[in-house]
Amino acid sequence: MTNPFLWLEIRIRASEKRLWVIALFFLISVLLIGGGILATAVVDKHGSLIPGELGMAMSYALLFWHGATIIVLAPLASAGRISQEREQRTLPALVNTSVNPSKIAWGKLYAAWIFILWLSSLVLPFLGIAALWGGLPIWKMLSFLLVNIIVSMVIAAIALGFSGVMRRSLTAYLVTGSFMLAWMLVLPILGSIGVQLCRSLDADSVRDLLMYVCFYSNPFYPGILIVSEGMELEIREIVQQVGYCFSVWLILAWLGVRMAIRGLKKEVY
Repeated sequence: MTNPFLWLEIRIRASEKRLWVIALFFLISVLLIGGGILATAVVDKHGSLIPGELGMAMSYALLFWHGATIIVLAPLASAGRISQEREQRTLPALVNTSVNPSKIAWGKLYAAWIFILWLSSLVLPFLGIAALWGGLPIWKMLSFLLVNIIVSMVIAAIALGFSGVMRRSLTAYLVTGSFMLAWMLVLPILGSIGVQLCRSLDADSVRDLLMYVCFYSNPFYPGILIVSEGMELEIREIVQQVGYCFSVWLILAWLGVRMAIRGLKKEVY
């Protein structure tokens, strides 16, 4: 953590109103979800609450909402960090300092990761309440939360890469959004169609390939495995699928960082 650009980025982010607006939105949304579940339970049970059911409902709602929102908010932490410097004409001065482009890219990415960790910490008290009400086991909630954080960090790295190669911040945001849409929605839809066709044609090998390409690397897949007791899979299959998933994520993050560094190197005069 001796990277000077890390502390520079943190100071810049702390002074941005957008950061606090995002945090406030995230906190209010979590409060509304928890309060809505409690109010619904009171109305449905006519004042007689069943703690286990309430805790489970809060656990699932909070974890999946955290995953959905943090994945959407992660690109906001990094998609414009390099292209914005380019738009403001401060990038040439930045990359022609004594600090190499690699350290600049990592400093900006570390700051984005700290922002993600900070946002994720806001949901911990509410998960604690869900655990007290008989929700999911603590290890499952923490594992799910960790998976959400990791995939958000991967998306932040990808967004930083697009920011490094795009000339404008808006373009970087749009390309990152398109990539996320294709990864999280389009691929599973196409995979579902392909799997159904393979089943009708008895093409098991092609079906297995489609499962790996379209489903097992999806940002929500490990979390679904955690809360669904592994979907009755054998330990070997779970390890194989989760290992493949994290390998794909690691490659995507690495490619994002390399794109960001390459974009910075092009600015060196």
